[in-house]
Amino acid sequence: MKTIIQHQHAMVEWGASLMEIDNTLWQTPLKPGKWNTGEILAHLIAWDEFLLDHRLQAIGSGESMSPAPEVDAFNHEAVTRMEKASKTDLIRQFTETKMRIIEEIKELNADYTMTIGEKDITIGRYFLGLMEHDLYHKAQIDAFLSDGFTIQRTEGDEAAKSISEKLYSFNLRHFPEDLKGRYEEITLTLSDATGEIRGGLVGEICWNWLEVKILMVDEDLRGGGHGSRLLQEAERIASVRGCDFIKLDTLSFQARGFYEKHGYHVFGTLENVGRDHSHFYMKKDL
Repeated sequence: MKTIIQHQHAMVEWGASLMEIDNTLWQTPLKPGKWNTGEILAHLIAWDEFLLDHRLQAIGSGESMSPAPEVDAFNHEAVTRMEKASKTDLIRQFTETKMRIIEEIKELNADYTMTIGEKDITIGRYFLGLMEHDLYHKAQIDAFLSDGFTIQRTEGDEAAKSISEKLYSFNLRHFPEDLKGRYEEITLTLSDATGEIRGGLVGEICWNWLEVKILMVDEDLRGGGHGSRLLQEAERIASVRGCDFIKLDTLSFQARGFYEKHGYHVFGTLENVGRDHSHFYMKKDL
């Protein structure tokens, strides 16, 4: 629960900082037809009070909790109930409610499972959802008070594709003409006599290097030279394509020694991976 408690403290500090907003800006909708800052705060207060009164009090009883109320009606009632509250009163109520939550959750076990309606969920997962809700509305207000830009978690492939393409276009301006547009995916498979895939290598040629993403052989076949054959074939392809080097990474319980035997050397190490392991970044010049 450490992360959740830290988040609640951060929200208290952020809420207090809203006192600096002048009253005109406080009452201005973030967008036409949308809530203003005070109404968003009233919305957050209402859900925090629901958490205190209907969730935290019930934790430990072992009984199923009722589902959340109908969202639109709940939000409308919350904003209407607090529409005459002053900026000072709303901020005070927001920070005090957050501090009450901190006190209530200090001793909770994040792995404890509670039942809401017919759904089981751990306390930790439930609070992570609440944290994302807080941060979504915080980002809205912060963007409104700054320059109009927002940061939010986005689902789906289109956003990731757009971001990747923008970076790719930027990168192209810094490479010589003969390397522009050089990209090729490499997939090698190791199959047995029945056609079953028992291992393989996945990589990609980008500009003047080959990056090996995955090299895997089924455990019962390891030590038979299959991994070496896969790696050597990838190296052959890289050489034919004019690559200058190959890079890859491996964990301390995986294949560092294997790669070193084939001429790769460690150029970077990241410790505390999975707490007990090291992450090695390796390279071989061609």
